[in-house]
Formats: sequence, C-alpha cells, structure tokens
Amino acid sequence: MVNWNVTGLTGAVEPPRVGHELTWLRGLPPYTNYYAYHYVASRDYDGIDPDATSAFRAGAPVAGFTNLLAALAANGFTIAQLSARFGLMTLGADDAQVWNYDAASAVETRRYRGGSVRLQLDGQDLVAGPMPDFIFTIRYNVLTNLADDQISGVTSALMPTNNSAGSSAAVQAVASALLTDIGPGALRLVMDSLQPEIQVELNQPDKSRLGGFLDAQSGRIELVRPPRLSKGSRDGADRFRSTASDAADAAAYVVEASTDLRNWSPVATNFPTAGGFEFIDPGSATDPRRFFRALFR
Repeated sequence: MVNWNVTGLTGAVEPPRVGHELTWLRGLPPYTNYYAYHYVASRDYDGIDPDATSAFRAGAPVAGFTNLLAALAANGFTIAQLSARFGLMTLGADDAQVWNYDAASAVETRRYRGGSVRLQLDGQDLVAGPMPDFIFTIRYNVLTNLADDQISGVTSALMPTNNSAGSSAAVQAVASALLTDIGPGALRLVMDSLQPEIQVELNQPDKSRLGGFLDAQSGRIELVRPPRLSKGSRDGADRFRSTASDAADAAAYVVEASTDLRNWSPVATNFPTAGGFEFIDPGSATDPRRFFRALFR
C-alpha cells in the first residue's frame, strides 16, 4: 500500500490535504515529518508504482473456503494467483471521530474511508465492492525508535458482488464458488507490519504528493458471519434489551427492527471489539411485538 499527503496545487490529482499533526512526535529525533498521511491506496493507484500488481496477494494456508479451493484446482489455478487492490481512501474530516491517540500506551488509531476494492485471479476480475472502513492501529512503542513501530490494519465487512462478466469462463466459475463460500457473510482484510510509521519514500513533485510505502509482513482475507441475536428482555423503561454474539472484531453492524417483517428501521449501529455488543430498542416500549435482525453495515 501507499500513504501520502498532497502538499500543493501543482499537478494535483487529489484535493490538497495534509493529515492531522502528530504532536507527540514533535521535536523528537529522528522524525522529520510530523503529519499523518491523509490518503491511502494500492501502490498501482494513478501510476504511483507502475510495477505494483496488487495490495494483497493470497497464499497458503487457506481455511473456510472449500468451494473456492475446489474451483481453483478444477480450473487450473492456484491460491497464489488471487490478489486484491483498492482505490483511494482518505481520513475524511480528520477529526476526533476519525483518529485518536492514547499517550499512556503510545497507540494511535485512524479510520480511512472511501474507494472500492477488486479481487482478481490471474489478473482477471473476480469480485468487487465498495471498500469498507479500514482501521489502522499504530503502536509507536519507544517514540524515539523508528524501527519498533507496529502497524496493523483491519477492514470492516466487505460484501462483494460478482465482477467476472468480462473474465474467462474459468475465472467466472471461481467467482461463483467464492461467493458460495461467502454466502450471507462477508470478507475482511487484515494486515500487520513492523516499520517506521513516518517515512518519506514517495516524492512526486509533479503531482504535489509526498508519502511513504507500507509493506505488510503478514496479512489475510477472513470470512466473517453476521452475529447471532440472543434472547432479550425488557428493562425498567419497558424497552427491549438484547445482545448480539459471535460478532467479528472491528466489523460494523446495524440492528434493525420491524413490526411486520417487511419494513425495517435501524435501532443500533456498533463496532464490536470483543465478539459481541448490547443494544436497546426504544420503540419496543410502545409496540407490543417487534422483530430484530443484525446486518453488516
């Protein structure tokens, strides 16, 4: 992946934006850049690295994708030919809702949004969809040591659709198998890296870009399922209270309610962090019967 800021107007493809100031690094050697990178994308974005083939490339071991593995073998492919690339994501408003720094633990979190993601097989389109939120966690550890920065990233739920219409029949068969494996669930991307968070390797003055490359030492594509809603109860205000369990960490869910199983309205949105979350439905205080469902957001 590649991260960057746009520092001027000269040839700029993206709007000029510089990420929030990393005040906790100000004045500490050996840092020379004290600002987060506002943009992130695959290295092949807009010719930044023309030699890049993807942001993620699959490899063994593989678990939970039995139909995919069978289709790959039947059509003469290997898992190493599966790759993912994504388009432009940003920090958006870049405010307190987007990033946070905990001084006690020297850990920063950021949320990048926007763009789309494509999974390809042997360079041919497989499935695609809107890129879900990408949550970056940066553990600075010893602030004056560039080499010990631990960077991890996890997306929320990716719900892809078939994008193989223009690909070969063999790739179309694999796309169908992958979507069968996903079923009512979703995918998410996870990666980890040990490298300096602030580094300046990308310098494109003709497009006013200044940034750095992120080399993931490990990563994976995971299959996640919608959470299960537990049997609930009414609280003292006669509102329905329930718990959703088996929720994937960092995946975003919305709980919806209905009185007729046809018309649904949201009652809670959550980012699980420990395999579940609790929600309260105020509308149940006036409706004698309500139905609930949990969906990926």
